[in-house]
Amino acid sequence: MKWPARHTAAVVIATLSFAAFLPVVLEKPVRLDTAAPADRAVLAAPPSTVTLTFTHDLDERDTHATTVDASGRVMDRRTPVVEGRSITLPVTIDGTGGYRVVYHVRLVDGAELSGETAFAVGDAGLLPPADRPVEVSAHHDITKIDPVTAVVLGANVVVIAGIGVQLIRRRRVRPVISTD
Repeated sequence: MKWPARHTAAVVIATLSFAAFLPVVLEKPVRLDTAAPADRAVLAAPPSTVTLTFTHDLDERDTHATTVDASGRVMDRRTPVVEGRSITLPVTIDGTGGYRVVYHVRLVDGAELSGETAFAVGDAGLLPPADRPVEVSAHHDITKIDPVTAVVLGANVVVIAGIGVQLIRRRRVRPVISTD
């Protein structure tokens, strides 16, 4: 028995769809990998910089972070340096206290991530409460499509086109055998 062409087309479409989705499944999750000073660290002396390192490369055009004290005052307004997976913020901290580093980053693949870390200079009692997050001002651009979304959308188009071809194709009419 010959394998019908429509079965071959269905197998090809399914294989291509699976192959297109596979990189999404195998990709590491986007997250903050390390922070220096570490999250919830207690330091004897204030740091001169804060560095956040993520699991993927950052888009330097749309990545920002700020260090604030317990009252919400920005500790330094100098421009952070973005290199590869890391963002480094210069900070000027004069004394003891609790500090938060809030961030909003866009990765080169278009994914976005927002969050915060905290550290204290002096005493652990100065750490900001973990249950009171700081609002991160995020500048979202919904007009861009990241590469993964583009691949998935392309796979959807291929599947829908395949279904359309199958629906439009004429089916062979089998002769009716009369029993008269």
